[in-house]
Amino acid sequence: MKKNIRRKKKMVGTADRPRLVVYRSLKNVYGQLIDDVSHQVLLSASNLSKDLSAGVKKAKTKTDASFVIGKSLAEAAGK
Repeated sequence: MKKNIRRKKKMVGTADRPRLVVYRSLKNVYGQLIDDVSHQVLLSASNLSKDLSAGVKKAKTKTDASFVIGKSLAEAAGK
């Protein structure tokens, strides 16, 4: 428990360098970029997103779908 507290104190996302949060369920993959200073989600993407549905449908595995999601987050964050 103490290790988790120490580790989480160091993880802080800012507007310049947001924190990436990835949640993987049995069927879906979700990714978010979070600004901890202003307590806002800057970007989010998942394999359920309508704009990513074409790329995710081509993916054969959930790992391939996660690459599509990560690539879209990276492109949107770079803008």
